[in-house]
Amino acid sequence: MPTPEELEAEKKKLEEEEKASSQKKEKVISPILKKEQQDQAIKDKELSDAQKLRVYDIQTKTVKDQGARLSAAERELAELRAAKEEAAKPTIEESAKKFYADPAKAISEALAEAIAPLNAFKDRFETDSEYERVKKSLMVNPVFAQHMANPEFASIIDELVIQGTKSGTKVSEGMVEAAIKHTIGSIVTGDVVLKPVKGSETTVVEGKETEREDTQIPPYLAPSSPPHKKTVDTKQYRDLTENEARLAKERNMTKEAYLDWLEVDPSDVIDSKIGVPAKKE
Repeated sequence: MPTPEELEAEKKKLEEEEKASSQKKEKVISPILKKEQQDQAIKDKELSDAQKLRVYDIQTKTVKDQGARLSAAERELAELRAAKEEAAKPTIEESAKKFYADPAKAISEALAEAIAPLNAFKDRFETDSEYERVKKSLMVNPVFAQHMANPEFASIIDELVIQGTKSGTKVSEGMVEAAIKHTIGSIVTGDVVLKPVKGSETTVVEGKETEREDTQIPPYLAPSSPPHKKTVDTKQYRDLTENEARLAKERNMTKEAYLDWLEVDPSDVIDSKIGVPAKKE
């Protein structure tokens, strides 16, 4: 089985061969294209559609061949690395010997490996919690609050913070504030263009600018209208069960009449007019 160095050398050799092959193909194609251009007297030395398709097919095939060969080399290299890592693992006898030589260290290493995913989750959770706390503390600044109310702006800040934490920087108030100010500056200079948020614009009526009402509702949420009077005053009825619907149908009663009839006091049933058909005049 070839070593990683041999595979790397083979990979470089393949790349050089592909480069040389591309140059040879270009040398072969160039005279053909020139001859076709001269024969067809193409104006302004432009390729015809047929020639463009031909060149495109050749280039596509070359790229596919190169990609297949590189993928095969990378796959072989990955398999070799996996085999090397597997071979480097200690045997059962070696593991037992290591354990009895220093049981405390072996147990500590096993525990560290077992709880590594939990530690990663804890760190991520603490980072998210700290980020939310910092954002909440910065929202006392009305300028920051106005910009962070825009979902697109907030997503940019989230992405900047994620990139910062990946590089090893801890989430802090200064870090988030710098990200917000940087994004605001990018908007001012035109480097970042956000979509307008519905409801955040000002309206002009008869030549006068009317500012939108300053409320605690975020600008991207339109205030809801008050409930209609009928919906407040009208009695709400639940849906009938299957048996109730059957009984109401047998008595020729509507859902509302049947539910009202169920609520009649037992002592008033005789005098109740609910469910009694009206007399025809």
